[in-house]
Amino acid sequence: MGRIDHSLGSERGKCIMSQLRVDVVTDEEGTGSPSFPNGIAGVATIDTSQTLTNKTLGDFVLYNETVGTIISSDVDLLTGNVFEETISANTTYTFSNPPASGTAFGFTLKVTASGGSYTITWPGSVDWAGGEAPEAPADGETDVFALFTIDGGSTYYGFQAGDAMA
Repeated sequence: MGRIDHSLGSERGKCIMSQLRVDVVTDEEGTGSPSFPNGIAGVATIDTSQTLTNKTLGDFVLYNETVGTIISSDVDLLTGNVFEETISANTTYTFSNPPASGTAFGFTLKVTASGGSYTITWPGSVDWAGGEAPEAPADGETDVFALFTIDGGSTYYGFQAGDAMA
C-alpha cells in the first residue's frame, strides 16, 4: 500500500499503486455514483490486475494509513512507510524490500525503550547525518528516526527526527 512508481521511461506517466483515496469520483461522462468495496465511501482499491489509463484525477490524496510490519527487528519496507517498535533488549535492525534503484522511498521509525537502556545496531548501509548513528532512547523515552533511499537500499540517509519524546 502507498508505494507509487512514476516511470519516465517507455511508459511515461504510468502510475502504479495499490491503494488510492478519492474524495470525488464520477464515471467517464462526469455523472453517476461510484461504488466502493465494503461500502466505504471515498476509498477505492486497485489490485495488480487493474490499470488506470488515460483518466484525469483531480483533488485526490494518496495515503498509507497502515503502520508497517517489523518482525524480528526486520523493517519490511513493502508493508508501509511508518513503523514503530518498543525494544526491551539490544536490537539490530535490518531493512528489507526497498523499491528498485531510481525510486525514492522514505520511512519513519519510532522506537521506545522499555525496561532499561539498550543499544541499537543499524545496517552498515545507513549514512547518518553527522557521520555517527544516534544513541538509542533511554528507558521510557521515545526517539523518532527518518530514513530514505534512492538506490534500492544500497545507501539509506538517516536522521534523528526526535529525541527523548517521552
